[in-house]
Amino acid sequence: MSRDKALWSAIPASYTASNYPLQYYFELRRSTGEAWLYPGLTSDLANQPYFVVQPVARAVSTQARKYPLGKDIRRDASRRIC
Repeated sequence: MSRDKALWSAIPASYTASNYPLQYYFELRRSTGEAWLYPGLTSDLANQPYFVVQPVARAVSTQARKYPLGKDIRRDASRRIC
């Protein structure tokens, strides 16, 4: 394939802002109607037929460290000592 017929795509950064990996593969088609998946399975069916993008560890805010696992900060805020 020549460079002028190259295909490309982009995944928006907002779509990848997740705690979970992103799995993707490509469905390719010829003008004759033939279709296949890339990377697809090998003949022994022992490979991983998709790509995975792992999330990048984000900095943890001081608020997240203080209130782990979704602890309700409103309840704690009512106990403030003046």
